[in-house]
Amino acid sequence: MTTMPEPKRLLKLIAATVAGLVAVGAVGVFIQVTSDLCGDTAVAKVPAPDHSREVVIVERNCGATTGFNYAVHLVPKGGEPKGVNQVAWLHDAIRNRSAYGVNPKWRSSRELVLEYLEARDTGRLESGFAIAGTDVRLEFRPYQFDSTAAPGGMAYNLSRKPN
Repeated sequence: MTTMPEPKRLLKLIAATVAGLVAVGAVGVFIQVTSDLCGDTAVAKVPAPDHSREVVIVERNCGATTGFNYAVHLVPKGGEPKGVNQVAWLHDAIRNRSAYGVNPKWRSSRELVLEYLEARDTGRLESGFAIAGTDVRLEFRPYQFDSTAAPGGMAYNLSRKPN
C-alpha cells in the first residue's frame, strides 16, 4: 500500500520544481536577449564605373521564420559596410519567384540603380548621397525580372559557387 507524502514535503517538492523551471526559462531568455541570432553577409560588391566608390549589398538572415533583408551601403573603394554608410534597405526583395535579393547596377559613376522584381518594403535615408567627394543619386527600380538568379537567398547561392 502506498502512503501519501506529507503536505510539507509535497509543497517543498512543488516549490523546487517551479524554481528549477523558472531558472531554466530565465537562462533561455538571457541567451535570446544577449545573442544576435541573425547573420549578416556581404553578398554583392559592385564598383562604380570610375572605381572611386562601391555599392555593397548586405543580406540579413534571421532564420526560416523571417524574410531576408538587404542593406545597401555606399563605401569608398575598398571600404567596409557599416551602419554609417548604409543608404537604403529592401525587405523581402525578390529577383524572380524563387530567388531573393537585389541587383545593384551603376548607370554612371553618379547614378546607382537597385533592380528587383518585388519587395515588401523599401526605403532610403536620402535621395542623394555624397561619397568619395561625389554626389550619387539612388533609384529603386521594381518589376525587373532576373531569369538568371538562382533559387534561394543570395548568401546561400554564394556559398554554393565553386571556387
